[in-house]
Amino acid sequence: MYQVSVNFNSYAFAQAREISLKLLVNDTVNVTASDLISLSVEQVITDGETATLGHSMSAILHVKVRNVNVAWSGAKIKAWIGITDPSDVIEWCPMGVFFVASFATIDDFGTVELTAYDAMAYLDMAYTPTVNMPATLAAVVSDICT
Repeated sequence: MYQVSVNFNSYAFAQAREISLKLLVNDTVNVTASDLISLSVEQVITDGETATLGHSMSAILHVKVRNVNVAWSGAKIKAWIGITDPSDVIEWCPMGVFFVASFATIDDFGTVELTAYDAMAYLDMAYTPTVNMPATLAAVVSDICT
């Protein structure tokens, strides 16, 4: 969960508000609202009908952009949502860091549709300990990291 100001929350729930979106691709390319066609983030807590102890799901970013010339394969994308206050200052809140899993150019105008996952997606393999059990937490963490 990201911390935002009290003002951010009150503006977000106001009946009239101005919302902005932006992306940073590979820490170098800024993608602003003028190039974004659509953006959504899926965050779920289970992949079925019941929650499982120790289970976690990856957040998924779906984006359609135009006029952005980058190498999308495996690209790192940082996403933000912003709320404009009455003095026209935008307060930004991060939506996460994602890595492109698939992308395709979908028309003759260079529109790209992509799907990206947060780093949780890299943790999808079962852990088989190589240390003797029972083991200390430090030993298990060290085993996982090697």
